[in-house]
Amino acid sequence: MSEDSTATDDFPHTVESSRAWMDSAAMFHRNEEYYRGLVCEIGRMFGDAAYTDDAGELHDSVLCAKVPELVREALEKRTRPIGGGTVLSS
Repeated sequence: MSEDSTATDDFPHTVESSRAWMDSAAMFHRNEEYYRGLVCEIGRMFGDAAYTDDAGELHDSVLCAKVPELVREALEKRTRPIGGGTVLSS
């Protein structure tokens, strides 16, 4: 290795791989934030139920893992079974 060269000059594929990894990580983070935002928005529609854990403690933010349960319960109240599926009641 010459005195003027750096480690990145000797391994350009490593720099490219690192950039690709960083781009992928950044995209993953943006996607996660977007979908978490959607789940939180839905959770806020349920009020305190989305902020309250199973022990009854109220939290500052929506408990995302609880949102599917809240949606399922709301839909069960509004649906009636027909055959093998369900149809929303009118």
